[in-house]
Amino acid sequence: MLYYVITLLSEIYCNGPILQAVQDAKLYPDSKYFVDMPLKHDPVSTLKDFYELGETVNNRTVLQKFVDDHFDPPGFELVEHYPEDWVSFPSSFLNIEDYHLRRWALHLHRIWRDLCRVVSACFYFHFFTLLFLLSYHKMILTRLIIKHFMSSLSSIIV
Repeated sequence: MLYYVITLLSEIYCNGPILQAVQDAKLYPDSKYFVDMPLKHDPVSTLKDFYELGETVNNRTVLQKFVDDHFDPPGFELVEHYPEDWVSFPSSFLNIEDYHLRRWALHLHRIWRDLCRVVSACFYFHFFTLLFLLSYHKMILTRLIIKHFMSSLSSIIV
């Protein structure tokens, strides 16, 4: 299941036609910008919508609209977070004898608190919704296979 999701995401962000089109069109000055953009929708519908564009995807305006409709800006899925266990002056830092080194370590420690981010709950909601839908369809498919097998088996036995 997870392998399937990763394969779909790989087709979008690593080696698929969407990445190729965005890079060829040079929509963004930094080639890494696009791959940092989180999906607004599940990967299946995003790929489906992209393929439905057909040759119009070569139009820069159409491609930009597609990207704007299907992707959020980089970092959108991240929210600021202050760790609950963060302390201003860790005791291990206070053991640093060199004054300048200790001051540098404490300064770096303080900056780290401000840099901390966590993935937004809505990102997890979309991810687990996708996993549920994939599981649900897999369950229906399994049920149909078993039903077909049982009907085939009963026709052989009779």
